[in-house]
Amino acid sequence: MTLNKTLLAVGATMALAAFGTAGAATNATHPPATRATCDALTTQAASALTTHKSDAKAKSAQDERAKGDKECQAGNYAKGAEHLRRAIVDVGMKPMD
Repeated sequence: MTLNKTLLAVGATMALAAFGTAGAATNATHPPATRATCDALTTQAASALTTHKSDAKAKSAQDERAKGDKECQAGNYAKGAEHLRRAIVDVGMKPMD
């Protein structure tokens, strides 16, 4: 009977550990944005917009990129990075920062 309880406890612990790890993977946050973050995202946004310039959301992506560039130039890296990420996502790409 103790063996069954032990196996049940180990199984439950493993299930909880797997559930906690899966939850953490879906709630990923971005590290604090810096000038380098803005530079990398600006390059990605430019490439994405060049590749997908005829997409339906290309205009909104261009607007987001312009907002992102403006915020980054002003030193508001977090806001700028968020706009740049939106620009990349708008054309169906995944930001890599």
